[in-house]
Amino acid sequence: MSVTILGIAKFIFNVILFISGCLAIVTSQFIGKLVTFGNKEVLQAWLSHTKEHFIVLLTTVVNIASKSPINIRIVTDSKTIPSSRFKINPSNGRLETSQPSNTVLIANHQIYTDWVFLWWLTYTAKLSGFVYIVLKASLKKLPVLGYGMKNYGFIFLSRKWETDQKTMGNQLASIDANARGKGSVSGNEPHKNSETGKETWPVGEEQHLSWPYSLIIFPEGTNMSANTRGKTQIYAEKVGRKPFNHLLLPRTTGLRYSLLKLRGTVDEVYDVTLAYSGLKASDYGQDIYKIEKVFLQGKNPERVDFFIRSFKINEIPIGKEDETPEEYAKSQKNFEEWLFNVWAEKDELMNNYYEYGSFLSENDDPKNFGILDTTLKVSKFDFLKIFTVPLLLILLGRISYQLYYLFQ
Repeated sequence: MSVTILGIAKFIFNVILFISGCLAIVTSQFIGKLVTFGNKEVLQAWLSHTKEHFIVLLTTVVNIASKSPINIRIVTDSKTIPSSRFKINPSNGRLETSQPSNTVLIANHQIYTDWVFLWWLTYTAKLSGFVYIVLKASLKKLPVLGYGMKNYGFIFLSRKWETDQKTMGNQLASIDANARGKGSVSGNEPHKNSETGKETWPVGEEQHLSWPYSLIIFPEGTNMSANTRGKTQIYAEKVGRKPFNHLLLPRTTGLRYSLLKLRGTVDEVYDVTLAYSGLKASDYGQDIYKIEKVFLQGKNPERVDFFIRSFKINEIPIGKEDETPEEYAKSQKNFEEWLFNVWAEKDELMNNYYEYGSFLSENDDPKNFGILDTTLKVSKFDFLKIFTVPLLLILLGRISYQLYYLFQ
């Protein structure tokens, strides 16, 4: 596809919009830190507000770049998710969902923007300000964005478990403590072990101070490509598993560790399967929907498909934290078996998608599923709120400037 003048103009506009939006968001964060005067509850509320701004900005940028609206089709498993949780608001046509306050979202990883669509899903439940994402440690060094993501409390990992275990454990413990009303937002401080660096928070619950969370994890660790398919075949041989047809093999350590740390507060684990129109079974999504194609040529999928089901935490064999080596090996094996079964079912869903254009096969009864069609949308008012603080600062500066010269 050739690059058109319109495409270049849209790209330049999007770059300006994205940069100005990011600057507006981090400015809001900085001002919030100054004016909250150490009140952690107010500061956390403010930072969560700016976290919602970021997914609104991303969604807007993706929509502007696209040549046509991005359609969304959501299929839910009625056995685990009531259909009443997903509905279309007739007044504005936007998707509105009702999700549990504390969730872990796991999903397959196909393209670079998977996490944008998952984050948008939490936006429809008014929970996008409470999202936590696991990212590569190098990303926190990005100018402007790195500062913003650190303020969001995102979890940065080096992919070395010896180092990551402490980092992940402490941040998950903080998320869990805030969900119980016993974290830093409530004015508490952790006890830190000087030898191990492990942080321990007060026990108990204070529901009126509880802080929700939605933790997004891609157990595959990376998106599907020719390179990663080769690596997953090597990993499959190592763990004695057969590779999947359409997915990478999931890694168990990080997910199990996360669920163990959050088991006291997590309400449900949302298992999301993502698929994109325009892809064949033999395609690699990251090659078709490259970042530069998404934003320069508007090469976005015409439709994004979600299949969502839910697991209660007590349905998942995660074991316990303090285990003997024998208990750990058994628990790890049980969890691995559960997760690989989940991924095998996801692989079958992907097979249906490539064969029928839908997650449901001709043998599935539609009555057992909730099916909704919508488009990728955010509130225009929410978009305008991104720039509120910088505009107020400019206005205040202008008024101060005029008053200064008026009374000279």
